[in-house]
Amino acid sequence: MGVFNPRRAFKKLEALGVTMPQRIDVTIFWTEGSMSFHSMYRTEIEDMIINYYFDQALLFTFVDVEIIKEWLWDTYCREPEKIVVDSIKY
Repeated sequence: MGVFNPRRAFKKLEALGVTMPQRIDVTIFWTEGSMSFHSMYRTEIEDMIINYYFDQALLFTFVDVEIIKEWLWDTYCREPEKIVVDSIKY
């Protein structure tokens, strides 16, 4: 991947003892009144942090719900009305 590998930041975090979530389960409420469930796994979480939240990747302790909402909006090409984080698995 060249000289700058953004995934190295996550390797450094693991070396420091910071645990990245393995899975985040969310409930998505759409504007039409319907709802869906989505599970974000580790690679998807890392991609989200790199693409939307990279300025804080080395200080990872949480991801704001608005960042998850933006990620899901871009993933499904629909605007979610509300996002509820159901569980975080480490």
